[in-house]
Amino acid sequence: NHMSETTNTSAGGSGKSKKKWAKRLLIAAAGGVVLLGGLVLLTPTLLSTGAGKGFVLGKVNDQLNGRVEIGSWSLGWFSGLVVEDVKVYDDQKRLAVSMGRLSSEMTILRAASGNYDLGKTDIEGLNLVLVEVNKDGSTNLERIAKPSTTPASSSSQPGKIPDVRGVITIKSMTGTIQGEAVGSPIRIEPSDVVVKLASLAEKPVETDVNLAIRKGDGPVGTVKVAGTAQAIFAGVVDPTKLAVDQQVTLSNLDLAVLRPALAMAEVALDVGGSASGSVVAKLRGKTDVQASGGLTVTQLSAGGELLKGDTFRSEKLEVPIAVSTAGGVIKVERLG
Repeated sequence: NHMSETTNTSAGGSGKSKKKWAKRLLIAAAGGVVLLGGLVLLTPTLLSTGAGKGFVLGKVNDQLNGRVEIGSWSLGWFSGLVVEDVKVYDDQKRLAVSMGRLSSEMTILRAASGNYDLGKTDIEGLNLVLVEVNKDGSTNLERIAKPSTTPASSSSQPGKIPDVRGVITIKSMTGTIQGEAVGSPIRIEPSDVVVKLASLAEKPVETDVNLAIRKGDGPVGTVKVAGTAQAIFAGVVDPTKLAVDQQVTLSNLDLAVLRPALAMAEVALDVGGSASGSVVAKLRGKTDVQASGGLTVTQLSAGGELLKGDTFRSEKLEVPIAVSTAGGVIKVERLG
């Protein structure tokens, strides 16, 4: 009997011990879940600290020939994003771009769930401090990022474009464009840009661009571009379905500001003069184009290799425009 009681007591003790261990494991597991949940919830806060910001910027700068500096940022699972005092340096350690403040209604939770609704996104104090255009049309901005080492995908299926939505507003953008292809610097005076994305993957992008620009110390001219454009259908870029409806309005624009764009397009043309007027352009697919409107150009000059060294000059030139193409055939109803 004594042995039986001893055995029962031992068995009972072993059962109680197992229950204690099971309870401890459950408590430990629950504690781990709580700790993990706490870390997840605190992730935005941790990333907003100096150490967190330094870690992220270190990873970003590893991919750059230049570098990025950020004064501060704030982000949260349920609150929007705010980034302040951004500086981007080129491969020669020169300040190329700066930004005062970016605020967006985009939250981490929204992005993590695949919902790329930016909501209202405002960019303030954007300054293209130094855009250097070389004679071959290349710029210092192109060299900031290191070339990709990821091999090109062998898949014939194009990747899907995320369905980004929201309204992006750039307020009071400024900048300086200079270099061999420019001559005297081009100054961008405070200018505004609004981009409305109803559905980047499915619907046209609506733009409203208002640029104030001058060459050197010359008078300020303006360029207004407003309308819609769509090249993405069902999340895939399809140039054959390209649809563009834009109106471009110029007011006292010094044509010399076009030199960087001409250099980038490898067009050896040197132009000058002041242009005003409006042109409505419509593109459908790769070959169907319509353009109508008119420009008035004063003190026009055009020269360079494209004209084989000759220079065309005119004190005042009226340029009515009515051009269309269909199936690659150009029909000029009115041009000059």
